[in-house]
Amino acid sequence: MFQFYPNLTKKSIAACFLVIFLLTPTLSVLAREPEDQYYSQQTKIWQQIKAPQAWDLATGNRQIVVAVIDIGVDTWHPDLYENIWVNPNEIDGNGIDDDGNGYTDDVNGWNFVENNNDPRVGVMEKNLDKDAISHGTIVAGIIGAVGNNKKGSTGLNWNVSIMPLRAVGNNGSGSYLNIIKAINYATENGAHIINLSFVGSEPDRDLKDALRRAYNRGVFIVSAAGNSGHIIYSDGKEKLSYPACYDLGEDNWVMGVSSVDNKDNLSYFSAFGSGVDILAPGEGIYSLQRYSPQFGFYEEVGGPWQGTSFATAFVSGAAALLKSLHPEWTPAQIRDNLIQTADDLFFDPRGEGKRLYKRLNVGRAVEIAFKSKVSLDNLDGFYFYRNGKNNSSEVLRYNLDQEKTFSIVRPPGKIISLSSGDIDNDGPKEVVLILQKGNNYHLQVYTDKGILARDFVLAKNISGYEFSGVKFDIDENKQINFVISKYYPTQKITKFIKYNWHGKYLNEFGLVGKAVGWETNNIFLYTAVLVNSTVFVREIDWGGNVISQIKFNNIAGVDSFRVGHVDSLKSDQIIFIARKKTELETYIIDWNSLSFYRKSLVYKMQRQNIILGKYQDSLLQNIFLFGLSSGKYNLQNSQGKILKIYNLPNIIGSVEQ
Repeated sequence: MFQFYPNLTKKSIAACFLVIFLLTPTLSVLAREPEDQYYSQQTKIWQQIKAPQAWDLATGNRQIVVAVIDIGVDTWHPDLYENIWVNPNEIDGNGIDDDGNGYTDDVNGWNFVENNNDPRVGVMEKNLDKDAISHGTIVAGIIGAVGNNKKGSTGLNWNVSIMPLRAVGNNGSGSYLNIIKAINYATENGAHIINLSFVGSEPDRDLKDALRRAYNRGVFIVSAAGNSGHIIYSDGKEKLSYPACYDLGEDNWVMGVSSVDNKDNLSYFSAFGSGVDILAPGEGIYSLQRYSPQFGFYEEVGGPWQGTSFATAFVSGAAALLKSLHPEWTPAQIRDNLIQTADDLFFDPRGEGKRLYKRLNVGRAVEIAFKSKVSLDNLDGFYFYRNGKNNSSEVLRYNLDQEKTFSIVRPPGKIISLSSGDIDNDGPKEVVLILQKGNNYHLQVYTDKGILARDFVLAKNISGYEFSGVKFDIDENKQINFVISKYYPTQKITKFIKYNWHGKYLNEFGLVGKAVGWETNNIFLYTAVLVNSTVFVREIDWGGNVISQIKFNNIAGVDSFRVGHVDSLKSDQIIFIARKKTELETYIIDWNSLSFYRKSLVYKMQRQNIILGKYQDSLLQNIFLFGLSSGKYNLQNSQGKILKIYNLPNIIGSVEQ
């Protein structure tokens, strides 16, 4: 084994580059396997980060440009040249700076070391390190080797544009000045992502400014944390690596990357600490390498390699995949997606207690991005209702973009329950409510304009029971059905009754206990049933059969109950608000695994409601709207962070618009 890691000086920078020869990983089954010649050498690592699952949904786009600032990239490599960036405004070989960017004939990037338009490393150069010259090509291959072409290796993006910028010398060291020039070039010439697989030991103000300027221009920046291992100052402070640590104490605009092996152990050489945002595979890496058979470089693919350089490339490649699905995403949105979707790992590299680290899960990251692209809409606002004196009531709409409340309808009676949804599939959501008019109970449907679309009597001269909720769904014949819950206090039984659009009774079943919250999807009904001080959260079919359940003890009641995708798109979550004496707690349950995974204490309140949806630029459906006793509502995410506070007095219930 030899280690390529030269001594660093104040104005120098070095590639994070380690070479070691190990055994080839074993094969296993993939969701989508590309038919590339050397794909099997990397199978285990691709599975580790769930790349095949990502490829089921996205394989990249050549409109997305990733700048690889490195020792150079083999632009003529047979498995890479199709994915090499082409300057659309430059004419090759005419000796003219056609686009006026200050670089003549920069058709495929620039060489800032020799100051010419060839970003490759010359194989006949003096002081040439035959392993180091492949460094940039290895990185580029991980990010974007052409996929599924039956040759070479496989990149995380099968289609992408790699912008090669040579700024590091033949031995892996280079000046900050060239790095700055390369960053500025990438920023000004359309790069969406910048990959920095090198480190320096000392900060440089001009370099920091260049990176900040790139970030502010919408460029996502990924940097290696370094191969320094366990290095701290004698006073206990961390020895920082740059550029990864430039953003410490500021907005996180450089994503620092450390390395794990294929068993998710922190690599022995990998730096760790405050500048590390995410981990990725950095051992046993096979990728493209410098290819020039006429000069003795016969191998298109090589390895195994190791180093945080290559872990960094995986993160840059993942960012490019996300950008291909969401070109509008900001660097912050890409960063948040990668961190939120990463797998949790716990390490204790200093012997001071375990610390949480995040390892890249590109399959989940792409799944979230894909799902949000096709189905998850931002929360535009919400409906709520309030009841006044003398059986007066009002349904209102609060629009988040306008910060304004609109009255939709003032029905003649007392509102018992409110629900909403796009019944007629025309975009705007209708409002469905149970209304008490004298001794009669009605089901009513209003359009978003307040027009009464449906009204039928549920019961006359009610006695012995109480209505507790209304939902609707669409059956297999695409017919709209309404589901009503009725509670019989003397019998302590809840009945669920289904009606069609015209108010015709269809069927029903009963459960022991009081249903304090429920949702339905026509096939199943999910409900929280309170029996004494125990809440049973159940999945029930329409024959009344309990499919599965989880129970929670010492609960006095449930304020709100919802089913949706919170922090996940793999399965439904059950979210409910439990009342415990004077306190309220939020419970989140992963229904696929029947496992309870989060509980949080919230403010002391009179009443709470849950609303689900994305808020502004959030990536996940994770919004809770909580009603406070003062009449204020908190809009907060599933981690408990308050996003906004609204002054909306006298609200009884609310649903998303």
